[in-house]
Amino acid sequence: MRGLVFNIQRFSLHDGPGVRTVVFLKGCPLRCRWCSNPESQVHQPEIMYLERRCLRCGACSAVCSAQAIVSAEDGTRVINREACTLCGRCVEACMPEALRWSGEEKSAEEVAMAIEADEVVYRTSGGGVTFSGGEPLEQAEFVYEIASICRRKGIHTAIETSGYAEQGKIAALIPLIDLWLFDVKHPDNEKHRYYTGVDNEPIIANLRYLSRLGVPVVVRIPFIGGVNADQETVAETIELLRSIGGVREVHLLPYHELGVGKYGQLGRTYRAPGYSVTAEDVDEALEKFRAAGFVARNDGIKPRPRQAD
Repeated sequence: MRGLVFNIQRFSLHDGPGVRTVVFLKGCPLRCRWCSNPESQVHQPEIMYLERRCLRCGACSAVCSAQAIVSAEDGTRVINREACTLCGRCVEACMPEALRWSGEEKSAEEVAMAIEADEVVYRTSGGGVTFSGGEPLEQAEFVYEIASICRRKGIHTAIETSGYAEQGKIAALIPLIDLWLFDVKHPDNEKHRYYTGVDNEPIIANLRYLSRLGVPVVVRIPFIGGVNADQETVAETIELLRSIGGVREVHLLPYHELGVGKYGQLGRTYRAPGYSVTAEDVDEALEKFRAAGFVARNDGIKPRPRQAD
């Protein structure tokens, strides 16, 4: 069993309990406007261009048989993504590594070996492995193989998911996943579709399914200014989670612009600047969730300062 991985991050502290290794898998059915990992979206390897490393030497253009790489007026490279055949010759020819691959095919055993390297750390910290993406359920069979190996080794497993997947994929993984970190991005279906490109109905149905089975779930909310951080939407989200039942813990996740530069490296345009929140937004939302009986926490949001009156 082989899958497409774009990063394996060790010593993570924000993707489940303890110290964790996070396996980032390529492919996602959502197109969230605030996505900080655009290289995770497409289920195939991609070539990224880091302009700051480019020496303007032309070696990449010289080896491109598809003539997909041309020179801009300032000497930087422009990749015609439609013409590119992903042969990789340009990456091999680029000595300063201004061109690099995002996405590498790996076997389940290779990934499991990388995870097992920190087995002692997991045992002392209560950590383990977290499957992320992208949407890891897009490669559910690959996750199943890796999680099976981890289960035999006694390594704690978690999965970060949008919940947008066939229920059968979720059902198959339930015996192998110790903790589901389940995103709820917006309670309103129309707005959810506008901001992510997909309906929230299958997501809510899958959350109900996990809740009904008593599976350990933490609901995580990407807390985005102008999208779902207003108090009306917070109240609607609380009512939604109450109607589902079984959810006890809610984490508010930060919006950040750390991935903005990646869009240019992939030849894409970033669509969502300025979605940060105030300290007041975060405090009021946490108070509402706690008053409703949830264990709620800020999972790394650093709010912008309040505006002076």
